[in-house]
Amino acid sequence: MRFQSPQLGALGVTFTAFRALQLLSLVTVVGLTANFINEFASSQREVPDVLVGTITVTSISALYVAISYILYYDGMLPLLVAAALHAPV
Repeated sequence: MRFQSPQLGALGVTFTAFRALQLLSLVTVVGLTANFINEFASSQREVPDVLVGTITVTSISALYVAISYILYYDGMLPLLVAAALHAPV
Protein backbone atom coordinates (compact mmCIF):
# COMPACT_ATOMS: atom_id res chain seq x y z
CA MET A 1 0.00 0.00 0.00
CA ARG A 2 1.45 3.32 -1.08
CA PHE A 3 0.61 6.67 0.46
CA GLN A 4 0.25 9.65 -1.83
CA SER A 5 -0.34 13.19 -0.69
CA PRO A 6 -3.43 15.01 -1.92
CA GLN A 7 -3.01 16.83 -5.23
CA LEU A 8 -4.75 20.13 -4.52
CA GLY A 9 -2.42 22.50 -6.35
CA ALA A 10 -1.14 25.72 -4.86
CA LEU A 11 -3.71 25.74 -2.07
CA GLY A 12 -2.63 22.29 -0.90
CA VAL A 13 1.05 23.22 -1.02
CA THR A 14 0.34 26.41 0.92
CA PHE A 15 -1.69 24.47 3.52
CA THR A 16 1.15 21.97 3.93
CA ALA A 17 3.82 24.68 4.18
CA PHE A 18 1.89 26.65 6.78
CA ARG A 19 1.17 23.53 8.81
CA ALA A 20 4.89 22.71 8.84
CA LEU A 21 5.74 26.26 9.94
CA GLN A 22 3.04 26.17 12.63
CA LEU A 23 4.31 22.88 14.01
CA LEU A 24 7.90 24.10 13.96
CA SER A 25 7.06 27.29 15.85
CA LEU A 26 4.87 25.45 18.36
CA VAL A 27 7.59 22.89 19.09
CA THR A 28 10.05 25.77 19.57
CA VAL A 29 7.72 27.47 22.06
CA VAL A 30 7.22 24.20 23.95
CA GLY A 31 10.98 23.70 24.14
CA LEU A 32 11.68 27.23 25.36
CA THR A 33 8.88 27.11 27.92
CA ALA A 34 10.02 23.70 29.18
CA ASN A 35 13.54 25.11 29.59
CA PHE A 36 12.19 28.05 31.64
CA ILE A 37 10.15 25.67 33.80
CA ASN A 38 13.23 23.50 34.32
CA GLU A 39 15.26 26.52 35.43
CA PHE A 40 12.58 27.50 37.95
CA ALA A 41 12.35 23.92 39.25
CA SER A 42 16.14 23.61 39.50
CA SER A 43 16.37 26.74 41.61
CA GLN A 44 13.52 25.42 43.82
CA ARG A 45 11.22 28.30 43.01
CA GLU A 46 7.55 28.13 42.23
CA VAL A 47 6.79 27.96 38.53
CA PRO A 48 4.63 30.90 37.38
CA ASP A 49 1.11 29.96 36.30
CA VAL A 50 1.57 31.75 33.00
CA LEU A 51 4.35 29.34 32.00
CA VAL A 52 2.20 26.33 32.86
CA GLY A 53 -0.64 27.84 30.84
CA THR A 54 1.67 28.57 27.93
CA ILE A 55 3.01 25.05 27.72
CA THR A 56 -0.51 23.59 28.07
CA VAL A 57 -2.07 25.70 25.32
CA THR A 58 0.92 25.24 23.03
CA SER A 59 0.91 21.47 23.46
CA ILE A 60 -2.81 21.26 22.69
CA SER A 61 -2.28 23.48 19.63
CA ALA A 62 0.55 21.28 18.37
CA LEU A 63 -1.68 18.23 18.78
CA TYR A 64 -4.45 20.01 16.84
CA VAL A 65 -2.03 20.87 14.01
CA ALA A 66 -0.88 17.25 13.78
CA ILE A 67 -4.42 15.81 13.81
CA SER A 68 -5.78 18.30 11.28
CA TYR A 69 -2.88 17.64 8.90
CA ILE A 70 -3.43 13.88 9.18
CA LEU A 71 -7.10 14.43 8.33
CA TYR A 72 -6.09 16.62 5.39
CA TYR A 73 -3.59 14.02 4.20
CA ASP A 74 -6.25 11.31 4.30
CA GLY A 75 -8.66 13.54 2.39
CA MET A 76 -11.11 13.87 5.28
CA LEU A 77 -10.61 17.59 5.93
CA PRO A 78 -11.78 20.00 3.25
CA LEU A 79 -9.61 23.09 3.05
CA LEU A 80 -12.59 25.42 3.30
CA VAL A 81 -13.59 23.92 6.64
CA ALA A 82 -10.01 24.24 7.88
CA ALA A 83 -9.90 27.90 6.83
CA ALA A 84 -13.21 28.57 8.61
CA LEU A 85 -11.92 26.95 11.79
CA HIS A 86 -8.79 29.09 11.73
CA ALA A 87 -10.63 32.38 11.19
CA PRO A 88 -11.26 32.98 14.92
CA VAL A 89 -7.76 31.85 15.87
